[in-house]
Amino acid sequence: PTVLINSQSDGPVSTVVLDDAAGIRAAVEHLQALGHHRVGYIGGLSTSATGARREAGFLAAVADFGLQTRDEWMTRLGYGGDDGRAAVAALLALGTLPSALVVANLNAALGVLAGIHASGLRVPDDISLVALHDVWYADATWPPITTVRMPLAELGRAAVELLVVADDAPTHLTVTSPAPELIVRASTARVTRLGD
Repeated sequence: PTVLINSQSDGPVSTVVLDDAAGIRAAVEHLQALGHHRVGYIGGLSTSATGARREAGFLAAVADFGLQTRDEWMTRLGYGGDDGRAAVAALLALGTLPSALVVANLNAALGVLAGIHASGLRVPDDISLVALHDVWYADATWPPITTVRMPLAELGRAAVELLVVADDAPTHLTVTSPAPELIVRASTARVTRLGD
C-alpha cells in the first residue's frame, strides 16, 4: 500500500494533505487584524502541489479581507533559504514594497529574514513577516518569526491509518482538525504608517 503525504490531493494513489489554504488564511487574517492593507507573498514553485494550494489560499484570503496585493509582490521561487533571499532581492528591485509578507514555508522565511536584514530594512518596523509551519528555530531567530502551526502529527497519523486499512480505491484526505494555529512572535507588528 502507498500513501502520498502532503503531495497531491487527487489521482490514482491515496493521499493525505494539510489544509494549506486554511493555514495561509490564518496568516493573512493576522496581518489584516494588525492593520496591514498591502501584503506580498513568498511562495513555493507553482509546479508543486503545496505551492499551488498555498498560493490559491493566499489569493482567496486577500480577496476576502479586502487587502491589496500585486502580482509583482508575489514570488514563486521555492521553499529554501536561498529562494527566500532571492525573493527579497526581487521585491527590493521594485522600489515599492508591501507592508507585510506571508511566506509559504518557514525555511524560505529564514532567507527572507536574512535578505531583509542585509538590505538595511527592519522586521517588523519596516515590514512584517509571518510564515507557514512552526519549527523550534522560528523562536531562535531575531526577531522570532510569527508562524502558523500546522497539524503535522495528525497528518502522519492519518497517513498510517490509511495504510492499515488500504483497499483498491484511492482515498484522498485533508487534515482539518485541529485547525492551523497562529503563533504570534515579534516579526509582526501593527501598522504605524497611514496607507500601509
